[in-house]
Amino acid sequence: MKDTERETIEMFIRIAVPRIFRDRANPIDILDDRAFRERFRLSRNGFYHVLGIVSEDLTPNTVRSASLPAALRLAIFLETIESANNQRITP
Repeated sequence: MKDTERETIEMFIRIAVPRIFRDRANPIDILDDRAFRERFRLSRNGFYHVLGIVSEDLTPNTVRSASLPAALRLAIFLETIESANNQRITP
């Protein structure tokens, strides 16, 4: 490899790639009761009841993969199966 090629490669390696920070706002905390019910098709009490039943299954056994809490995993699941449903609650 020529010196100029090596310098070019090293220059590209040194260029800092800007980090992207995505909004990780928790919809469980942000949504009001009406929007929560429309989005997840459960009341907050129902959501937390289901979470109490399945939280052990949603909690990872390792610390390494604990990027999403059990409540957010359940919210993603409920939203996914709700979006596959043809019926929507309309105001």
